[in-house]
Amino acid sequence: MPDAKRTNSLIIYALIIFVLGFLCGTGFTVWKTGSSDDATPVSTAGLKTTHPAALSELVKIAASEPTNASVWLQLGNLYFDVNSPDKAIDAYTHAITLGRSDANILTDLGVMYHRSGQPEKAIESFDKAIRLNPQHKSSRFNKGIVQFYDLHQPREAVKTWEAIFLFDPEATVHNGTPLKNLIDRAKADIAEAEQKQNAQ
Repeated sequence: MPDAKRTNSLIIYALIIFVLGFLCGTGFTVWKTGSSDDATPVSTAGLKTTHPAALSELVKIAASEPTNASVWLQLGNLYFDVNSPDKAIDAYTHAITLGRSDANILTDLGVMYHRSGQPEKAIESFDKAIRLNPQHKSSRFNKGIVQFYDLHQPREAVKTWEAIFLFDPEATVHNGTPLKNLIDRAKADIAEAEQKQNAQ
């Protein structure tokens, strides 16, 4: 029995290594949606950068304007960019509570939950994004990433990615690599891993 468990673990690790290699080769692991594109800009120089002074200034603005959803959204985006998931989650949640909620924001929130080690909350956020916009590619793609890496559900991840083809048969990742390539290679790797497991 321990051998079977160890074999299953090895299969999962092999699949993760495979997809990690593919994703590193294509230069991404998650898609950032750019949820600030539709935000009302805050008139503070340098807020589009990740410079500490810009971040510090935006924190002050958020403290003085706690009901300004656009400020909280931009703060969430900056925390996303400097990889501070817990602070980004707090800022995005403030923005959503104040009425700023769309598929992009929910997807970025999901990515932050993923980075903070909360995969179930990440999936919940991606699912909300998909309900708001069924043709939102990045929410579906990132949901597949969490299913694959965090939840060790490679078949479910493939299904999630394949759903993108229902509205975008020629879907690509951000650098132009066909999504179909990732799916085909993942399927082949899953089949090979299962074949090896069955042969033991």
